[in-house]
Amino acid sequence: MRLCKTCASRMRYRRAGMSIVFAGLLAVSFIFGRATAPKQPFQFIGTPITDVGSVSSGQESGVDTSIAAVPSKTAEAVESICGAPTRSGKPCQRRVKFGGRCWQHRAVDQKKSV
Repeated sequence: MRLCKTCASRMRYRRAGMSIVFAGLLAVSFIFGRATAPKQPFQFIGTPITDVGSVSSGQESGVDTSIAAVPSKTAEAVESICGAPTRSGKPCQRRVKFGGRCWQHRAVDQKKSV
C-alpha cells in the first residue's frame, strides 16, 4: 500500500518508536526475571560436593528422604564430578568419590598414560 510523503514519514517514525518500546520492554523483563530468579550455586568440574545428603525440597514434594539423610560410612569421602570429555564433547557429570575419574573414563586415562 502506497502512502503520501507526509504519511510515509510519520509511519517510519512510529515504526521506529514501536521498535524502541519493544526493545525496552524486552530488556526490562529480562532484568526483572534475572533479579527475581532463585540463586543457584555454580559448581566447577572437580569441585567437591559438600551437601550430598541434604535434600530440603524432598519433604515438600512427598519424597522419602530418609535414605539420603544417612551419612556416609567414611567421613573423609569427598565426592566430585568426573569431568572427562565425552563423545559429544561435553564433560562427564558422574559423581566420583575421592576425585579422579568414573569407572568408564578411568580406563581411558590409563590407556593414555601407557
